[in-house]
Amino acid sequence: MKKNRESLALILFALIAPALAPAAIAQSAQPITEQEAHAIGVDAYVYFYPLVTMDVTRRQFTNVEPGEELAKAR
Repeated sequence: MKKNRESLALILFALIAPALAPAAIAQSAQPITEQEAHAIGVDAYVYFYPLVTMDVTRRQFTNVEPGEELAKAR
């Protein structure tokens, strides 16, 4: 019987928690300054630019016709 109560409590928590989360986040959220937004943008660019360019390079390098060998020029 105790196991059923624990299961029921867990299910109720799983259903109720998402509804309560946005309210908790909204209370603690504060607007950021222009300098903070700029710093976040610079950090995102510095981090993601190499990842994106490497993925583009990989896609171009491996884009071969079926039946042809990889990395072989005609």
